[in-house]
Amino acid sequence: DAAKTTDTTAAAKNTLLRYRPDMQAKAGEVEQWQEIGQTNTGWVPGVYSTVTYPMDVFETELRTVYFPKKFQSVGSIVNPMDGIFPYESNMTGAGKFAGSDNGTAYASNLVGSNVIVKVPVPRGHAKISWGLHSQLEEGNDLIYFPWRQNGAAFNSTLASNYTQYDFGLLDDYLKKGASSPLRQTRRLGEEFFTTANGKRNAYAPNIGATGGLRAAFLSAYEGFVAYKLDKGLNKLVTVADSAKWNEQVAAIVSNAETGVMPQSKKFTQNLSLDGSYEISRLWAGKRSLFLSGYAAFNSITKDNRVGIPAFSADDDNVLLMGRNLRFEPVFQVTPKFYVVGLVGNEIWKSNYGVAYIDTTTGKAPEADAEWDPKSGNLVSAPIEYTDWTYGLGFDWDMASRVGLHVRCQYFTHEDKGISKEVSKAAGINDYQAWLTTAEVKMWF
Repeated sequence: DAAKTTDTTAAAKNTLLRYRPDMQAKAGEVEQWQEIGQTNTGWVPGVYSTVTYPMDVFETELRTVYFPKKFQSVGSIVNPMDGIFPYESNMTGAGKFAGSDNGTAYASNLVGSNVIVKVPVPRGHAKISWGLHSQLEEGNDLIYFPWRQNGAAFNSTLASNYTQYDFGLLDDYLKKGASSPLRQTRRLGEEFFTTANGKRNAYAPNIGATGGLRAAFLSAYEGFVAYKLDKGLNKLVTVADSAKWNEQVAAIVSNAETGVMPQSKKFTQNLSLDGSYEISRLWAGKRSLFLSGYAAFNSITKDNRVGIPAFSADDDNVLLMGRNLRFEPVFQVTPKFYVVGLVGNEIWKSNYGVAYIDTTTGKAPEADAEWDPKSGNLVSAPIEYTDWTYGLGFDWDMASRVGLHVRCQYFTHEDKGISKEVSKAAGINDYQAWLTTAEVKMWF
C-alpha cells in the first residue's frame, strides 16, 4: 500500500490545469482509467405549475417555474446547463435546438413566469405570450440562440455532412476544403477544452460549449460567451485604453487556461404575437384566403427591464436581443389546390462577442499559433445578424387521402458584426441559397 507518487513536472502541472479547479487535486492522485468528474447533487427538486382561467372573451394561462442550478432530470422540460438561451426561442419538434426529443423550454438555474392569452377567433386564432425569467444565482455568460427563420433550410443544404447530429461545429466543417476554404469564422465560447499540444479541438471532451454554429438534427443554433473588447489591438491610443483592453483579454486567456468564464445573474424577457384569419369571409368570397402572422421579441439582459424585451443592443446590460417576424398567406385556387406564400425576417444583435480573424486575409487563422492574443488576431466581433426568407409553394390533394406538398424557398444570412474591426472579413459568414422540397403524404 505504498503511497502514490505525484508527478510534479511542468508538463504534469499544465495537464492538471485543464481540469475544473475543484477537480485538480483529485486528478493528480488517480490512475488514468479512473473517473473523477462524477458528482452527486443529492435531492434537488424543481417546480413547474400551470393555471388556466377561462373567461367569456379570452382564456388566460399562467406558467411558473423554479429550477435550481443543480436541478437535473433526464428527458424533462429543463436542459441542465450552466448557460442560458432566450426563453421562448427554442422551438419544438424538428426545429428544437436545446434538449432532447421535442426540445426543452427551460434551462436550469431559472425562475419566472409566462402569461399566455388566447382570444377565440372564428376561422382563425389569436395568442399573446409575455414572460420574464431570472437566473437564481450567477451563471456562466455562455449564451445560445437559434436561427429560427432559416436554420432548418440552412442545415438542409448541409445535411449530407457529419455535423447533422451535433458531432461538431458547422463553422469548422465549412472552414477547410477546396470548395470552401476558410469559409466561416466563429465567435469564441468555452475555449478551455483543447488538445495537449495546443491545437484547437472543438469536439472533446465537452461538446457543445465551444463557440460557433451547430446543428441539432434539422435546426441550426449558435453559442458564444459574452466577451467584449472595447478597443482593437491595433487601435490603442492611450495607456488607459491599453489597460482596459489587457483586462478584457485576460478574461479570455483565463478561460483557455483554467476553464473559468465571466459570470453574472441574467434575465430573459419574451413577447410574442401569433394570429391568423380567413379574410375572404369579409367580402363573402367563394375561395378562401388565410393570412397568418407571427412576431416574437426575445432578449437576455443583466437587468430585469420590468419584463420588457430589449429592442436595441446599445445598452451594455443587453447581452443579446432578437426579433423574428413571419407572414404566411394561403389562397384556395380550387377545392383541392392551395397556394402558400412566405416572407420572414429575423435579427439577432449583441455588442458582445470576439473572434480570431487573420487581419491580413480576413479569414479564420490557419495556424494554431495564430489563435493567441499576442498574434494580433483577437478582435471584437459583435453579433449583428439579419436573415430573410422568401417562399412559395402549393398543397394539392391529388386523390382521396393523398396529398402533394411542394415548397420553394430563397433565404439569406448576413453577418455585419464579424467585420467590425477587420474590413476584409466582410461577407465571410454571409450565406444565401435556394431550397426546394417535395413531399407526398398518404393516409391509410
